[in-house]
Amino acid sequence: MSVRIAFYFSKTCLCFLCVQSSMYCFPPSLAWIVSQLYHSLIKSQAATAEQARAICADLVLASFICPAVCDPEPYGITSDAPISYIARHNLMQVSAAQWGQ
Repeated sequence: MSVRIAFYFSKTCLCFLCVQSSMYCFPPSLAWIVSQLYHSLIKSQAATAEQARAICADLVLASFICPAVCDPEPYGITSDAPISYIARHNLMQVSAAQWGQ
């Protein structure tokens, strides 16, 4: 059981570092919300630093990255190339793998 927990936290920390190093690519309002959430969690002692990072990474993944992977058109990622049914299914599988399902 402890190996599974250690793997989860190492995976979450790695994910957070990747998201954190790419925050300049996200809209400024999203970066502000994530920053405020992180500091609120730490300041209120509702979570440790590792837990706050995991919460913030999950928030960005669930609210922004996974939906953009599943359906890239509304996010302006692909505007000129249509996405076939098979490609959309594959994108949903990638999104599920990122989310850990």
